[in-house]
Amino acid sequence: MVFLQKKCQARRIYCHVVGTGTGSEGYKEAGIIATFGPGQVEFLNLVYKNARLNPVKVGYVEAHGTGTKVRRGV
Repeated sequence: MVFLQKKCQARRIYCHVVGTGTGSEGYKEAGIIATFGPGQVEFLNLVYKNARLNPVKVGYVEAHGTGTKVRRGV
């Protein structure tokens, strides 16, 4: 669980959120959960750039994935 709160109202601070992003690859024949690797790389690079952050210095990334195996070409 992630609980976000204004810094001035927090009793303790564990981390700072320096950048966020959401993406959708749109309709695909393989389904909405089938990712496109190069598109994911492009998306992450854009998030890092907008946050002015070097990816090498990232300690934690929160992401969502279903973990469902994708059958391509079906």
